[in-house]
Amino acid sequence: MIELDGTTRQTTGTESGEADRRTQRKPKRNKLLLEVLYLILKVALVALVVLLALVFVFGIAKVEDNSMNPSLKSGDLLLFYRLDHDYTSGDVVAVEYEENIQLRRVVAVEGDTVNITEGGLEINGKLQQERSISGNVGSTGAETLLYEGGIDFPVTLGPGEVFLLGDNRAESLDSRMYGPVKENIIVGKTVFVMRTRNI
Repeated sequence: MIELDGTTRQTTGTESGEADRRTQRKPKRNKLLLEVLYLILKVALVALVVLLALVFVFGIAKVEDNSMNPSLKSGDLLLFYRLDHDYTSGDVVAVEYEENIQLRRVVAVEGDTVNITEGGLEINGKLQQERSISGNVGSTGAETLLYEGGIDFPVTLGPGEVFLLGDNRAESLDSRMYGPVKENIIVGKTVFVMRTRNI
């Protein structure tokens, strides 16, 4: 029953039902809107976490040259981990050199003595067996040659230093030229390689 201008009018069942349906639709619309906003918030939160992880925990680098051939080839993408500073011989690391990211292999760490002789690469007086380096037929490191204008050998690594070489020794700008590298300019250790060739 509805009063209008002092008069009383009986509502029909149809009018009453329509009013009920209108009041039911509003909560449903509000609930749907809240669910959409909640979904957007979750997506934004996940995107923020991924972004922070890529900035502070992980990094991505693209191989731009053939310095690490055959292990890594031009175009490969690498995921590196920024928080692991425990480097050992054989690790592939991303290092910042002249405002560029290089990918190189650790061949010696602090306390090691590195020498390059006619026989090849020596670490602490022992000739290294390096089957992975490019062009190395004999697997003895004989492809590791001195660079004209490079550093003098032998060299003993100080605290927090590593010695880096590219696997493609003939085409790699590495510690033979710029010397041992302080660990604080290494931006991360490679944990995953994505091959982009033939994609």
